[in-house]
Amino acid sequence: MEKRLYMNEDADLGLLMDKTVAVVGYGTQGTSQGLNMRDSGLKVIVGADKDTEEWQRAKEDGFKVVSIKEAAKEAQVFNLQVPDMAYRLADTYNEIIKPEHDKGDLICLSSAFNFYYGHIDPPKGVDAIVAAPKSPGSAVRKEYEKGNGVPGLLAIHQDATGEAWKRGLAICKAVGFTRVGVQETNIEEETITDLLGEHCAWGAITALLRTVYEVMVEEGYDQNVAFYEAINESKLTTDLIYKFGIAGMLKRISVTAAYGAVTVGPKIIDSEVKERIRKALFDIKNGEFDKDWKADYDSGYKRFSKILKDIEDSQAEVVGNGIRRKMGVLKKDDFEVKNI
Repeated sequence: MEKRLYMNEDADLGLLMDKTVAVVGYGTQGTSQGLNMRDSGLKVIVGADKDTEEWQRAKEDGFKVVSIKEAAKEAQVFNLQVPDMAYRLADTYNEIIKPEHDKGDLICLSSAFNFYYGHIDPPKGVDAIVAAPKSPGSAVRKEYEKGNGVPGLLAIHQDATGEAWKRGLAICKAVGFTRVGVQETNIEEETITDLLGEHCAWGAITALLRTVYEVMVEEGYDQNVAFYEAINESKLTTDLIYKFGIAGMLKRISVTAAYGAVTVGPKIIDSEVKERIRKALFDIKNGEFDKDWKADYDSGYKRFSKILKDIEDSQAEVVGNGIRRKMGVLKKDDFEVKNI
């Protein structure tokens, strides 16, 4: 049976109006969701480490900012947004917030990762949910300010009060998800599909764009021209897909471009690639990815940091950032949020 889509009229903000919501972690998602919830009328505080960039930005945005331990004592609802959304979040919750819980508290994550792999195990008297935005944090805020929203997923990990679902919908409404639709899901489904989409869709797209760029430059073509053709135009193409679908995009580009795309593309993304994607799904489901990622986290992100630095220093990024600045796409007031 197809799962239901929930809208504004299905959610009651009144369920949270007498609560204090603590946003713990003030990265892109924490910033956007915190501002949206406050603008929706909820009482929101921010829990952060003192004298950090997060603390200062939250203060500048007008929030009451307290230590995470103080937030754990003061709040009844916890929107956990520690930026890397992985093991640091679990450590923060288990060591600081969990010991301060009262019966009937609610914890909300933007990813089911820590629930699925058992890194977070809330007390029996606490509701635990996942309200997952299907967009980057910046879009969560920008669309809300326009009067729109971004889609969301809602899953229940633990229903201690009997009202976890209703309270989850209230959070989704406060953040803006119910303006366009909240899709019912479960913890396993959210974890597997979220990670597989990130690993194989985002991962393959970014690797593919860089590789096409590198081939063009290696064959002697101008690096700026290669950037426009291999990377910059991808934004325009994905915008068309977002609005019109894949077939709609193909109908709106040149016939030559569309013919090349549908005949050459499947030679690159073939049946062997599909099986590698299936293997990636199984590695997520059986915990192999979690094991690998935890090992790198415990090492201080040695592997991840090196890969990220190599990408950052690559010609495609250096050339692209120069062009983005000239085009005005990359602005001086764009704040950077470090995820490690």
